[in-house]
Amino acid sequence: MQENNTTHQWSANLTLNEAVKYSGTLKTNLLVTIFVDNRTSIQASSSPKTTNRTARENFEILLEKPHINISWIKAHVGYFGNEAAASLAKAAAESNDVQLDIKLPKCHAKNILRKDIMKEWQSEWDEEDKGRSTFNIFPKVSLELETWNRADVLFFTGHGPFPSYLHRFNLANSPLCSCVEIGTPIHYATSYLFTTSRHMKLPKPSLEQKWYRGVPSNHLSSGRIRGIINRIPHRSFLSQTGPVKPQIHQLLNQGSNQFFSIRKPSSATSTFSSASHPVKTNEKV
Repeated sequence: MQENNTTHQWSANLTLNEAVKYSGTLKTNLLVTIFVDNRTSIQASSSPKTTNRTARENFEILLEKPHINISWIKAHVGYFGNEAAASLAKAAAESNDVQLDIKLPKCHAKNILRKDIMKEWQSEWDEEDKGRSTFNIFPKVSLELETWNRADVLFFTGHGPFPSYLHRFNLANSPLCSCVEIGTPIHYATSYLFTTSRHMKLPKPSLEQKWYRGVPSNHLSSGRIRGIINRIPHRSFLSQTGPVKPQIHQLLNQGSNQFFSIRKPSSATSTFSSASHPVKTNEKV
């Protein structure tokens, strides 16, 4: 028996196969009933769509020999024939004298390949020196998709309109924001001046990694992240084509006041003439 074949799998498939083949060699047209305590083996041997080699062989014999029937029987309730067959099958499976080659089921082979692929993928992800910001959020690889929008990707990867990121590629003169602090994503989410209404509590340095892992799964925090991305200056230049470096440099030199400037009323609209707006007094004329 192969290492990947369990005793239950080996005994259920092989016992039924041997019983069906033996019944097919009998030169009789009398009804032959084979009692089996494994429903899975019965269903596989009765299905024309089965891909298991042993079950397919059983199906073909049963199709040619309609007088052979398979019936389910409850296991471990004291049926002498069933208990004896189970004991002999287990002894044969654990014996080294019996040499049988049973191919793995396709589903089992897929599971083995999937485990090997995931193990190799995880090893490469652990040893990689890039994408560490994403690694802090997703340390374990998975085949499940994460429903992140554009704002989530920009914030949690750090590859967004942040001065600390733009400065790495010489797209900004300084990594500092208008608050004269390092313009990192966590700074914009916790202490940036123009995102006060969407601030979250600043985590301790030792808990920063857990903070990054917990925020994506929180709907309220994710909504705040989207609002923060929409309030960061220079965000419009990320979607433009062509060189953006001169534009960003010019805006950084001018400061961020022009992005959030408050319009003051002009003198023409703020002054009132005495002719058009006479002042009422209590004095009698």
